[in-house]
Amino acid sequence: MSKRKLNVLPNFPGSGYNPEQQTFILMWNPAISSVTMEYHQYCIENFDTEHFDWSVYEWEKAHEGDRFYLVRVGDGVTGIVMSGIFSSEPYIAEDWNEKRGSKQIHYMDMELNYIVNPETMPIITTAQLQDAIPDFDWEKGHSGILLTKKQAQKVERLFKQYLTEVMDKSDDKNMVIDTQDRPHRFKRYLDSQGDHIETIMPVNDFINNHLEYFLKHAKLYGESSCLFNYYGIEEAESDFLALRYGSEMGMLAIIRSDANKDANEMMSFYPMHRGTAHYVKITEIREFKSRLEAVVCAENEGQSFAFFATDYFLNRDKYNCGKELYVELSASAYTLYEGEPETVF
Repeated sequence: MSKRKLNVLPNFPGSGYNPEQQTFILMWNPAISSVTMEYHQYCIENFDTEHFDWSVYEWEKAHEGDRFYLVRVGDGVTGIVMSGIFSSEPYIAEDWNEKRGSKQIHYMDMELNYIVNPETMPIITTAQLQDAIPDFDWEKGHSGILLTKKQAQKVERLFKQYLTEVMDKSDDKNMVIDTQDRPHRFKRYLDSQGDHIETIMPVNDFINNHLEYFLKHAKLYGESSCLFNYYGIEEAESDFLALRYGSEMGMLAIIRSDANKDANEMMSFYPMHRGTAHYVKITEIREFKSRLEAVVCAENEGQSFAFFATDYFLNRDKYNCGKELYVELSASAYTLYEGEPETVF
């Protein structure tokens, strides 16, 4: 699939209609979806750290940078509950709905700029959408349908007007509107960490061309038994192991042993390189949803910085606020630019 270059406007809600962007409508019925209303609420409260993706029916027409609106359907208050842009090209993954019998469908990653709890906050309702764009079925149908340009313009105008009425209601608990001046709790840390494997290669390249080789040649790096979160719900204690391949520059994968399914589940994989030891004082721990990974904030000789702890799930008890310890720091980059002559490190 060719990747379309878009002159995308800043991803802030109400930033205006862009004719180069396509607009897709995603459908969400909490009664039958793997995303429950409880998890949707969890996503609002963890907007800055949560990863979002959705299945897209008309995936062949969709591209990274296109717009989307998520519409709640079914029982209860229905209408637009989420908006943003797709942050990846379509990719194949396991079908979330096991009852359908299909093994794989196409998903896309999402960069949100708005999310709301329809039970506690005003939203653009299905009735309003139906009145403004009557030639689209807002109550049922496939998730991930492309709007016409005319339909997309009407939705954008409706959304912009809605935002002017609710902007002061954003509370980061029941509604998040990701404006440019909104404090972003984790963004300055997570931006510097990249997307794990994408610091050295596109993730699909690794999965398609290198993952099998990695699993055949990797060696056991460590084992741990601990609690972890899945969809915001704390699970019972599970056993995890880490596989590592390479020495100076390598790769690590975290795998969960699932006794009930008699199978192992890969939770995450990322670069893990040999670094240089530094004596630091831990000032803050910012755990990811799973609790298996974290960005650690630290100080060293008056300097403050943050790093992704590649051994966090193995040594979680050692990463405590106020504790001083040696950590091995390293870094990798996917794209490098030549600095200015006067740049000093």
